[in-house]
Amino acid sequence: MELRIGPDAAQQVGDGERQRVMMARALAQEPTLVLLDEPTAFLDAPSRVAVTALLRRLARERDLAVVVSTHDLELSLRVADGVWLLDRTGTLHTGRPAEVIASGAVNTTFDGDDLRFDPVTRTFELREAV
Repeated sequence: MELRIGPDAAQQVGDGERQRVMMARALAQEPTLVLLDEPTAFLDAPSRVAVTALLRRLARERDLAVVVSTHDLELSLRVADGVWLLDRTGTLHTGRPAEVIASGAVNTTFDGDDLRFDPVTRTFELREAV
């Protein structure tokens, strides 16, 4: 594969590869804290899981604090040590994923006519049409 440096270089690699390169550049500076805004945006499911697993592994191996802002709630609730959930009223709910789920905050925030969060499976389900 040819890698060209310049304005069109971003077109030479996929979104997942680009995300990994950006993370590698940040990690090369040996930080103690990494803040990421939607690091898995535009990635397919396997790539989202791979990036999330990499971040979790790096956090453990390097004693690195990783803070991620994401809309991928299902994956976050499965792998995060702690979550911050801002509900519809602007109230912030914090804690371990199990605690935030048990509090009902996820259901209160996301359940609607067409969608419900199942706290047992930690997944969203479409409600059956009546």
